[in-house]
Amino acid sequence: MPMRWCLAVFGVLLLVTLGTAAPVGEQHEVDDPKVKAAIDRAVKYLGTQPGFSSGERILGAVALLKAGQPADHPKVKQMLEQIQARVVGGVYTPADSHIYGSCVSIMALGTADPVLYKPEMQAITDYVIKHQSKDGCWTYLNQTVGDTSISQYGVLALWEATRAGIDVPKDVWNRAALWLTRTELNDGGFGYHPAESNPSTHTMTAAAVGSLYVIRLHLYPNSRELVTEAPKAIKKRGIKYGVLYPIDPETDEMKKTGPAAPRKAEPTVPTVPLTEIDKAIIGGKKWLSERWTIEPNLSHKKYYLYAIERMMALGNITDFDGHDWYKEGTELLLREQDANGGWVDGSGTGSGTSFGILFLGRATAKALNRPWIRRTPKLAGGLLAGGRGLPTNLNQVLLENGGVKVRKLKGTMDELLAELEKSDGANVESAQAAIVDQVMLENPQALIAQKERLKKLVLDKRIEVRRTAYWALARTDDLLMAPLLITGLSDADPGCFVEARNGLRFLSHRLADDTPDTPTDAQRAAAITRWKAWYLAVRPYAVRDDLPQ
Repeated sequence: MPMRWCLAVFGVLLLVTLGTAAPVGEQHEVDDPKVKAAIDRAVKYLGTQPGFSSGERILGAVALLKAGQPADHPKVKQMLEQIQARVVGGVYTPADSHIYGSCVSIMALGTADPVLYKPEMQAITDYVIKHQSKDGCWTYLNQTVGDTSISQYGVLALWEATRAGIDVPKDVWNRAALWLTRTELNDGGFGYHPAESNPSTHTMTAAAVGSLYVIRLHLYPNSRELVTEAPKAIKKRGIKYGVLYPIDPETDEMKKTGPAAPRKAEPTVPTVPLTEIDKAIIGGKKWLSERWTIEPNLSHKKYYLYAIERMMALGNITDFDGHDWYKEGTELLLREQDANGGWVDGSGTGSGTSFGILFLGRATAKALNRPWIRRTPKLAGGLLAGGRGLPTNLNQVLLENGGVKVRKLKGTMDELLAELEKSDGANVESAQAAIVDQVMLENPQALIAQKERLKKLVLDKRIEVRRTAYWALARTDDLLMAPLLITGLSDADPGCFVEARNGLRFLSHRLADDTPDTPTDAQRAAAITRWKAWYLAVRPYAVRDDLPQ
């Protein structure tokens, strides 16, 4: 390679490494030293405090585990053993905090080891399901009025249970959806006890929207994401808050009649239309947007921050109507952390400290494998993110604002795919970048009519073409494309494997697949087996012979 090209490549790599780095404290991301130090102090504080209530101690165990502490950490081990002791003969007996403690116990066990503790998780899940009210909510023991706060923990616990492979009947999600959509107030927000005409609050609205997102994942797992981060190009098209209204064939008839009462004859199908769930989510987000603050005038500020983190992660929102919510919340926590490492909150110092850790560590975003928990340079609209490669043709590279950007082609989706199909491959990376931008910023449905071409492109000899095809197949939003993505898990190229795996995550809304980017043969085989089992369980009945057994 001529020296001038060596220097060019070195310069590009140097800019990738250094050009986009923000001074410590400005971006306030998870890997910011100030954030890490704050989490470390909070972890140390939780590890030395004996005097919290049982619910606070269990939540503390969850926070410690989410912060990377091992299951044999003294405080964590103690709580796990106490939770285990409450399950005898497959029957769970709750502590004094009833549903709250039960739900957080499921979260602790699932975070520690969902395989080892699955029997205990099953017993506690049975208890939580049994104590769901007929109208769909959860509340305190000996209390009849519905509780938005406790209900959020019911939803979170059952989500954790499903991730461990525990079956939660569809009707449980149906009733939870029905209660939340019926109790949303006229202003779009949510109150603490809807039956008592409590007004909308920041905490309850964020909690309810997060709960609705989780319910949506379970009732309509194959629907398009309601909210993605709103690029400026989309906002200019007049879509408020970056909301894309999805079309879901499963609910076409439901749209005509509105929400239906739970149908006893069909408890395994959604009974609340997707449009009703989305309407409630949009209303709650609008309420928060119009009254946005990271520091509401209430005593449960850290509780609120964790609710915000969950809502934003589940909604895939990094910028909330012009607000960098994570930066604002981090600055608040860094400012208010005690000298001993804890955070004061109306729900207790132990809980406040746990909520602070969960917010700073972006606990929900990590569970969802959200790519934006760190701000790293993106190449080719995300397909080359993570340093998996530079374009082979350096004429397609632009240096912009201290970073690397791929020179994109202009044209329709037909024309861009035609560039990929050309045998010379001169403009593969530029076409790739343009395809990604067109789908993400302009027309999310642009690939739906291109399935047959994409099926051929996954067989191409060129690595970048196959990688693009795997990425694009998932964005057709067609479950029948899953077998091709599963085949992609056998691709010898690590980048193709990653795009096929990530495509399956996108297509299925699967929340946990920890197969590494460069798997061993055994890990690859296990991933293929898992995804085949998933597809065989969810594929349409009309399909029988599309996946090798």
